[in-house]
Amino acid sequence: MKMAGGLKDRASTVHDLKYYVEEQKRLYQELPFRVLPGMRRRSFRSEREFPQLRPRSSWANLSRLIQKHGEQKPLLEEEEEEPGYTYSLLVSCMVAVINAFQYGYNTAVTGAMNAAVVFPGHSDMMWALCVSSFAVGGPIGSFAGGQMSGQLGRRKTMLANSCLFLVSGAVMAFSFNMYMLVLGRFLVGIASGTATVVVPLYLGELAPPNLRGALGTTYQLAMVIGILATDILAFGFAGESQSLAQPGWRLMFGFAGILGALQIALTPLLSESPRWLLNHGEEKEAEHTLRRLRQTDDVFDELDNISAASFSESGDVQGVGDVLRDKKIRVPLLVAVVLQCAQQLSGINAVMFYASSFFKNAGLENPLVGITLVYIVNVLATVVALMLMDSAGRRPLLLWSIVGMLVSSGILTVGLMDLLPFGSLFSVGGVMSFVWFFEIGLGPIPWLIAAEMFPAKSRTTATAIATMVNWFGLFLIGIFFPTMQAALDDFIFVPFAVLLVLALVFSLKYVPETRGKTVEEIQHELNAK
Repeated sequence: MKMAGGLKDRASTVHDLKYYVEEQKRLYQELPFRVLPGMRRRSFRSEREFPQLRPRSSWANLSRLIQKHGEQKPLLEEEEEEPGYTYSLLVSCMVAVINAFQYGYNTAVTGAMNAAVVFPGHSDMMWALCVSSFAVGGPIGSFAGGQMSGQLGRRKTMLANSCLFLVSGAVMAFSFNMYMLVLGRFLVGIASGTATVVVPLYLGELAPPNLRGALGTTYQLAMVIGILATDILAFGFAGESQSLAQPGWRLMFGFAGILGALQIALTPLLSESPRWLLNHGEEKEAEHTLRRLRQTDDVFDELDNISAASFSESGDVQGVGDVLRDKKIRVPLLVAVVLQCAQQLSGINAVMFYASSFFKNAGLENPLVGITLVYIVNVLATVVALMLMDSAGRRPLLLWSIVGMLVSSGILTVGLMDLLPFGSLFSVGGVMSFVWFFEIGLGPIPWLIAAEMFPAKSRTTATAIATMVNWFGLFLIGIFFPTMQAALDDFIFVPFAVLLVLALVFSLKYVPETRGKTVEEIQHELNAK
């Protein structure tokens, strides 16, 4: 390190370029690459500043180069400020997370309305099919979305997904029987599954490293805002559908189509992922896009970093079989899958299910008001996570999140057992606490970290696998939760607490801190464990 620092000082002008080139070659041969931070990046910059100089250039050419550029021009510049938020970056991210809003909205819409007013006379089994068909479509969309985004690009995939949201919303809004409504729910599940893969991937690739945590968390923020919007709309539109003036439940289901049309209209504002463009040989377009996103012409460092990563990750995009056989990403894939399982099996859905009864027992006449308060806490906690993600780090937030949820599970169990005179208020506090801790860690981090741990050739497929597991967990909870509720009664949160303990142990041992690290550094750290 001292030697590299001294070399930097001695090579501060073009006059010392000859010495610098010789010493740089020697250092690259004799020292590990990791002890020369920034040297490779600065070398790329120097090559762009002095395009006449090539590895086989003669010293005569070098002399002419020195005369042309003068002796006082600094060869190595000071480190530049980290990229910040720009208009193009924020607009692209805001348009993209409409997909995440759709996912949250359509997840919660069936729970926000009175099932009896939707085609009155249907059986409980038919309504259960309507609810669960969403979770059946999700894994299909996750797999298809991963394949499409790798081949067509993130932008075109989100455009196609917006069209599917539009179609599914129209099918549900204008359905004439339960079977058509089930079809619409299945289609919107496919679209939501695609969103769960493409949007986190897109946000992670668009954001500069110093903003990756905050912008990646906007996915979860948009999702919980979508859940809150479902509850707010339910106050006025969860009733019967009588006419265009009183659309009732049809508007609730059809809102997905309205948002889909909005997404299509806003698609021109989306920038394609520069990383995807570079991986597909579109260097000029990637440079143009990155300049627009960063609002500066000096994007060569970032382009060089992406190009270097793409070169080291070169090869065909890996399929499911390739990803499962690749030993280098086996541990990262395990981490991504376990975190997605932990998110769904943490008990968050059970908390939401019991929340209305807790508020009713606490004396709140309209449980919907209490649920709305829970969803507001949901949003506020996600905002806090967004602000802390790049400063506190992913791993500490995840660990504190799981610990807080464990404590909250105990509070909820005590409340259900009615051992205290103020047990109902105790339970309400447990609900708020559980939701808060979920959203500062276990809610957003599985989505964020999955987009950070994999190289380009396996990123879409590995993310799709992890997301499919998330959807499978959602489906399992939907199927088995009623049986668990009947069998365990007051102790319903005990199995979830056990799973949280396992998730905590796993996270302590295997989950890395990904903030500010490259894919190679993350994989090296994971494979060393």
